[in-house]
Amino acid sequence: MFNLTDNGLFLGSLAQRKQPPANLSIVPVTDTVYHAFLARCATSEITPDIILFGLEEAQKENACLRAHFPEVADIYWMAGRSGQGDEWFISPTTGTVLFYDHDTGEYTSEGFTDLAVSFDSFLLLAQVLCQLEQFLDAAEPDLNALKTAFTKELDTIRSGLAGDYPYNYFD
Repeated sequence: MFNLTDNGLFLGSLAQRKQPPANLSIVPVTDTVYHAFLARCATSEITPDIILFGLEEAQKENACLRAHFPEVADIYWMAGRSGQGDEWFISPTTGTVLFYDHDTGEYTSEGFTDLAVSFDSFLLLAQVLCQLEQFLDAAEPDLNALKTAFTKELDTIRSGLAGDYPYNYFD
């Protein structure tokens, strides 16, 4: 049901930068796929739940984070946001993507959920979500079959990912 492409091709479908960045060394995340995203892509809304910052916006958001919440900026890099005000982070130490639920208030450890996936796997998740939106927009989709396929697809990216993903599309 879901048809994922190579992440390099997927990056090509996102908003592209006008010119390559001069220097990515200021980014504390060393993930090569994340660097490829920053080198090629501008800020991109993949789905309403995943808006990834291009390099300049990431720098601006992380400078603001450092000014107001240095203890968070010391351990996480803000990579994006959702349309609902939640945020996506990458741990420079582990390379995993984390979700921050803004409903928990100012940054607390309880608000962070480590999805335990690399940025590469996060892009696969984003592809699944793009396709899910298309299926949900179809006339009268079979929600039970779609939920089963969605759960199975996320759990092929990482076992248990469907249960850890913070947004619920079916209830």
